[in-house]
Amino acid sequence: MSDELERFEAWGRSLSRIWIGALWGLAEATVFFLVPDILITTSALFSPKRSFAQMIAVLIGALLGGALLYTAADTYPAEAKNVVLNVPFVKMHTLEQAERELQDRGLWALCLGAFSGVPYKTYAVSAPRFAPFEMFMAMSLPARLSRFLVSWGSGSLLGIFFRRQIEASPSAALGLLAICWIGFYTYYWSVI
Repeated sequence: MSDELERFEAWGRSLSRIWIGALWGLAEATVFFLVPDILITTSALFSPKRSFAQMIAVLIGALLGGALLYTAADTYPAEAKNVVLNVPFVKMHTLEQAERELQDRGLWALCLGAFSGVPYKTYAVSAPRFAPFEMFMAMSLPARLSRFLVSWGSGSLLGIFFRRQIEASPSAALGLLAICWIGFYTYYWSVI
């Protein structure tokens, strides 16, 4: 086993990856603009089994972030919306889209939004007008979990199918994954 691969596998066994996952989930649900799916797919690529715990940590962090934003928006709606509008690449029309979807579809909009490119944080600051906290959190769980599971599953399958290539050159595998995420964000930011 190469030194490089040993470092990646040591990371997969470390407790810090759990904390980093939870913090990234919290940050992205509130004030950060890069999805934690980046971390989830990367970890799953190198360690499908061990990365599941990190994905759950990301979920817990994301749910905590949603709860914080909902609570802030319930008490200070204008200020909470301003915080979200100051997140890079979150625009007023995105926030208005989340509000329209919540009005038209109710909390099911959270599940649809998980795959539509509308940030969870925009639903969290809009939701107090449309649903009680308990219902928002109850729908947040499947909405966030479904997308994180897709990311984890995709990274895991790639990690399993291309195990030999990944072991031969972990940096190349990481580089290819980075190119995929850069391509995704280049496209996403060009259309929002």
